[in-house]
Parts: sequence; C-alpha cells; structure tokens
Amino acid sequence: MDVTTSKRGIYQIPREPEHLAKLLEALKPSFPFSNTMMSTIQNVLKKVVKAELFSDSWPQFTSIVCRISQPNIVDVVLFTTCNENLMRVICESQVLSHPHCHPACNHTVTIHVEGSVAQYLVDNITSRDGKKMLTSLFSGTLFYLPKPVTTTPLESTCPPGYFLGSLASQHTQFVISHWEYSQGIKNVYSNMEIALNSLPSSAAFSISDPANPVAWVLCYPYGHFCHWYTVEEHRRKGLGTAIVKDLALKLSREGYTPECGSANEDAIKVLKAVGFVEFLQPVQWLLYQHAE
Repeated sequence: MDVTTSKRGIYQIPREPEHLAKLLEALKPSFPFSNTMMSTIQNVLKKVVKAELFSDSWPQFTSIVCRISQPNIVDVVLFTTCNENLMRVICESQVLSHPHCHPACNHTVTIHVEGSVAQYLVDNITSRDGKKMLTSLFSGTLFYLPKPVTTTPLESTCPPGYFLGSLASQHTQFVISHWEYSQGIKNVYSNMEIALNSLPSSAAFSISDPANPVAWVLCYPYGHFCHWYTVEEHRRKGLGTAIVKDLALKLSREGYTPECGSANEDAIKVLKAVGFVEFLQPVQWLLYQHAE
C-alpha cells in the first residue's frame, strides 16, 4: 500500500513495516524530541497498539500526527518542526474527533506534546463549529535515559522482604483502586486490563503477602512511564527506585529509550538517581472537549 494523500494535501502513512521503518529513520536525527513518536511507531510495528499516522508531506515532512486508538481511549502523539503545518495536519486528519473517556468529560482526547507547541495548540484549536474547545493543561518535567541500557548498570534488586515481577490481569482491580482519576471513566476495568496484558510493567511484591503488588509502574502505548505508585506503608524503602530501574531495563532491552514526566519532587530525585536526564522543555498533556 502506498502513502495516500487527501484532497487537502495531508498524507496518511500506511502501517506496513517498510513505511514505518522509513519513518523511524527519518525521526532519529531529531532525538530526543522525537523519542515519544519513535516509541509509538515501534509499538505499532510490534502490533502492541493500533494507530493512524498522518503527515504534512512525504517522504520529507515537518509534522507527524499519530492517533492511538483503544476501546474508549484515544491518545494523540505529535512531532513537529513547524507549528503551522502541524495545525493543518491536526485539522484535516480530524484526530480530535474521537471520544476519550475522562472524569471531566466523555468526549475528550488526550494529547502528549513537548514544549511551546502545547500553548500554540491551546491558542489555536477550535471545534468544528468554530467554538473554542475547553482545555485542561497538565505539565511536568520530562526525563529520558540518554543511552540504551541493556546490561548491568540498571540491574535492580528489591530490599529484603520483597521481590520484583510484572503486573498481570489479576491485579487490574487493585491497581485501579489506587488510581485517583479512575472514578467516572467508562470501561476503566477493561482498558486497564488491556494495558496490563499488552504493555511492559514492573512491580514489587511482599514475600509475606505476594497476592497483590506493593509498588508498580506501567507505560503508555507511546512508551512513557505512567501509574507509578507505592502503597503508603511500603514507602521510603527503595521500592520506587527498584521498579523504575527494572522497567527502564526491560524497555531498553526491547530497543526503546525510556522516558518519564513528573512534577513530583521525590519522583524526580529517583529518576535522576537512576540516570535519567532532563529535556530542555517540559512535557504537556492536553485534554480537549467540544465547548458547550
């Protein structure tokens, strides 16, 4: 299948391996700013997630928009060197027209983007009828591991009384019960279960009661760490560091560059101690819904 163009000049990139491999090569010179998009494409190649990819031109491009679709969830990942071209691709591909279930609204889309592009989108995106879209902006510092790690530097061990493993479907309800944003999300159980079964994770378990984890971290379909949590009575024991090291090692061995965004000072200390370095610009998550 060839790359196809719409009547208005944007391109849809097929999910065939040869096209995705070419896109990965084209994005490499822009690392680390292209890392989120590259991780997403790797997951599409491995059939971990389904996604649609759009660009402003091909094979040279300035802007790529990727819409990752799962049941009741839509994540949009962006890469651009030209805000105006990015806006054209977003509007013509209609990537913001699909619902994402979120506590505040049942018709929003989550967008992951770095730097000043986020504010540009806030200022310029409108709904189809011309009304401003209601926007919530969450931001934090973005960190990534600067070099692939496949051997001992990240080997992680738990403190005495604990062991490391991965999350599985039987932990779904337990993880949801410790997620403060879970209330009001439709199909939250099935969506979390899909994530636990299909995406890498790390968890620490107590030897004395191994039924449920006491600390865990997952990653989004675009390779970004998420749901990083330690049960309160097990904090300050080094478990957070252990699971972050473990998941970073798993992702590195699969060819990904681990990344994590946070505004929490304790989490940032852990990331720096593990070897993560800071992006020059913050990470932003945008939640869009049509204005009433």
